[in-house]
Parts: sequence; C-alpha cells; structure tokens
Amino acid sequence: MMNKFEMRDLMNRVKCLLVQPSFLEKEPLRVFAIAYRFGFEAETRLAARNTLRHPIFSAYIKELEHIPASAYHKTPPVPPANVVLCCVHHSLSWPLSDGKIHDVNAWFVEYMERARSALQGRPCGEVVSDPLLLMDAMETAAHCHTCRSFAYLDMNTFIREHFLAEIEKVIDMVDLDIPFHLPA
Repeated sequence: MMNKFEMRDLMNRVKCLLVQPSFLEKEPLRVFAIAYRFGFEAETRLAARNTLRHPIFSAYIKELEHIPASAYHKTPPVPPANVVLCCVHHSLSWPLSDGKIHDVNAWFVEYMERARSALQGRPCGEVVSDPLLLMDAMETAAHCHTCRSFAYLDMNTFIREHFLAEIEKVIDMVDLDIPFHLPA
C-alpha cells in the first residue's frame, strides 16, 4: 500500500525505526510480523534471526493476526539441530588462557551439558555466557586444586574466543525460507 502512494521515504524511515536495536532485541516477533506484513524482506529476516534470542514459547502478540501462518511457521521457533549438536560433539580438549591445548575436566563436561539444554530453549550465543549457567561450573571447579585458580579465566577465554563464535556461525547457516507472496 505504501508503494502504491509513492511513500518510499516514509517506508525507509519506518524500516529504520522498526529494526532499531532497542525494539528488535525486546520484540523480535512483533518486528517480524510488522516487517512481513509490509513486505520488508531484509527486516523480516533480521527479526526472524533475533527471535532465537528469546524463549521458544513467548507471549501472544496481536500483530501475528495480520500475517499468514506459513510465514510465522517458517521462522526458526525451534533451535536448529546444529546449534544443539555443536555442544554435544565439541572436542574434549580446548585451548586455555595459556594458549596450550588441555583435556577438559568433569566440571567442564557438566557445563557443556547444561549449555546444550539451555540452547534448546534459546539458541543464541548469549545463553552460554549466562552467569547462572556458569555459576555451577565455577563452583565445582573451585573444589579442584588444579582448576580453581584459572577456571574462570579459562572458561571466559573458551566462551569468548571459541564457543560464541561457533554458535553464531551455526545460527547464521539457518535457512530462513520465508515466503514473500504478498497481495498487490
């Protein structure tokens, strides 16, 4: 409709406002529905990726009533299998803060299992650095005479330099097959 009345400048302003980080981070599903409704493909895809940062089952939003179910169904509401598998199949050795490759301890394996579960509910990198997720691992590591002094630094190095990048890389590979067959 906006195209019909030559309102391109207004459309471009709406697009920019719609994907402002403050709105996109808080309301990605709402942004998705609005962007899809008005045919903003790039903004729709960006919002769809951002839905991964929120719990799978979120509150109902009225804007979904204005788009076809097929569009919503094509968003990635469930974690891609690869995001969850990257935790399960991770090597049992990793580079620590000293730059050397070390075998992992039981506390790290437990952390990876908890991270895998957390990623199933919210498949995004920020989940694996959640202080509550890290707390149990750090508490267990504190009981190990070998691990306790470097566990926090090593874990942060692993997450920041390896794990986050791997998760985001896998998420970027998610195919967003969103149908854009809008009425003229």
